[in-house]
Amino acid sequence: MTRQPPGPPSGDAMDVRVPAAGVVLLAAVWFGLVTGLGEVVMRLGQKHILNGLIRTSPQYPWMAPVANVMLFVLAATLLLALRPVSARLRGDRAVFFLFVFLGVLGWVLLPWRISLWAGLVLSAGVAWQGSLWLVRRTDASRVLIRRSTPWLGALVALAALIVNTAGFVTERRALAALPAAREGVPNVILIIWDTVRAASLGLHGHTRPTTPNLERLAARGVTFDRAIATSSWTLPTHASMFTGRLPHQMSAAWYHALDDAHPTIAEALASSGYLTAGFAANTLYVDREHGLARGFAHFEAYRVTPGEIVATSSLGARLLFGHGGWEVSRLRQLLGDRRYVGRKTAEQAGADFLRWLDAQPADRPFFAFLNLFDAHLPYHPPPPFDTMFEPRRPASSFAVRLRETFTRSSFWDMSDEALAAEVAAYEGAIAYLDAQLGALVDALRDRGMLDQTLIIVTSDHGEEFGEHGHYEHGSNLYMVQTHVPLVVALPGRVPEGLRITEPVSLRDIAATLADLTRTGSTSFPGASLARFWGPAPEPGPVIAELAPGRNPDRRMAALVADGFHYIHNIDGRMELYDVKRDPLQRVDLATDTLVAGVLQRLSAASAAFQSCDDFACCCTLPPSLPSAPEHVTPVDTTRMTSVPGRGAGAR
Repeated sequence: MTRQPPGPPSGDAMDVRVPAAGVVLLAAVWFGLVTGLGEVVMRLGQKHILNGLIRTSPQYPWMAPVANVMLFVLAATLLLALRPVSARLRGDRAVFFLFVFLGVLGWVLLPWRISLWAGLVLSAGVAWQGSLWLVRRTDASRVLIRRSTPWLGALVALAALIVNTAGFVTERRALAALPAAREGVPNVILIIWDTVRAASLGLHGHTRPTTPNLERLAARGVTFDRAIATSSWTLPTHASMFTGRLPHQMSAAWYHALDDAHPTIAEALASSGYLTAGFAANTLYVDREHGLARGFAHFEAYRVTPGEIVATSSLGARLLFGHGGWEVSRLRQLLGDRRYVGRKTAEQAGADFLRWLDAQPADRPFFAFLNLFDAHLPYHPPPPFDTMFEPRRPASSFAVRLRETFTRSSFWDMSDEALAAEVAAYEGAIAYLDAQLGALVDALRDRGMLDQTLIIVTSDHGEEFGEHGHYEHGSNLYMVQTHVPLVVALPGRVPEGLRITEPVSLRDIAATLADLTRTGSTSFPGASLARFWGPAPEPGPVIAELAPGRNPDRRMAALVADGFHYIHNIDGRMELYDVKRDPLQRVDLATDTLVAGVLQRLSAASAAFQSCDDFACCCTLPPSLPSAPEHVTPVDTTRMTSVPGRGAGAR
């Protein structure tokens, strides 16, 4: 009787074979590289075929595979540690199931459009069948893994080389193409304190000493007491500052980048011979992908750190940030970690700028843009600024964190005491930004550059802590979200110690830079802010816009003119405030018959302004408008307190 050759072993038989720890770890590396490279291919298709935004570091072609290797090796280590617990965790099928499950989960979660639970179920099903298929081919799989892993690693290294070489070559070419610069033009530094409202600044009368260095800089230049951002969130306001355009005139929106339809001030200055460099800490919107790096020969946003590497992986991003893409995941909430992973501090951004500056030729002017992100949620200023205005926030127990994670309606579902602590931390972060401003000014003075440098300090939008029933920003156009600081200093060209009380728009920054640098560019609408220290100042109405949803055509609009703040909401509801007498915007005058004429004129001007592409469309307002009657003036018109009454004026 002849014996039949044995067939392929069953899954249970293969589970008896216990792969060595080295084999398991090598398999983890291989699966990490393969799935990471798969994510790279998917992102390339999303970006270049579907024209979508991938919202990750431009170093992702090598970072994503490295991140997956780190995560898969960690998972393999945990599996090896659990071997003594269960015999089922020792075999090849457990290994294959784990890696296929993680790989498929990372791929299905990559577009951020599928729920975690759906992804878990789908990945488990694929892993169950896939591991059965692989376990029947264990020997062939091990050979493939052993032979191809070095080649996969070399492919990732090649991707890193290509990405970094391409950036270096592009920058060298841009510098080589610069024309000669005019003699005597100033250097320019535009500093954006991201998410800093004027109401929290000592410069604007706040009781906490948040801005001593900014006040010293203001004494050397001009302070605009009523600077208004063109929107209440990052991308459209930055785009306005760079192009002079209003949000409705540009493509910049929640899900769309700034296109190249309009020139930027960085392009104009580069064409005039300026060295141009950008240093952005806000990687959510201030990066190359969103169009804000156009015109900068050198641009630094994302950092290369372990946290940033992990965040380029789909699985890593979900572990760190949850479903939304940037907020804190529930896992990290349970661990008591609410810090922003990979945040570039103002000190680091300043050091990056000075390192770049010291490597540049001294015979060329430069334009440097610094976006500083420390005052953005979550508010975690470094010592001693974390306890500058209130003792450090106490750590909560795991039981409290567990309850809050699954029962709080939002992060802002907190007590008044907790809200006060958040405001204190926020204003401590502003004080930290101010300290770094002082360090930067000192560094320029030490290099003998301060008197030849135009410095502009402003913000892209403010922050709300419940004053109108909202929190953070990007939800409305009240002053607390749009009123920002603006200081301009340049010895010899800008008056010292001047304060301008007329409202001005941040969209005028592009025209101001073109004017004060004498580039001769006429590509920027709006008007130079230098008109306010000229012989005949020409104040005008100031517009702000916000499209809160996915439809950019459904937008809010606000108009500031002659002491009034008019708001036209998406639902057609109109609001009117006398901001001279009512700076906290507590009394809505829209239904007051005594100011009906004011409301009608501002409404008509706002509608005309929204329907055209020219600043002159809004200049149909009368020279002056009547003031609000005394009987509607609120009793309490004091400056903003540290913790405003939550829900005051909510609507």
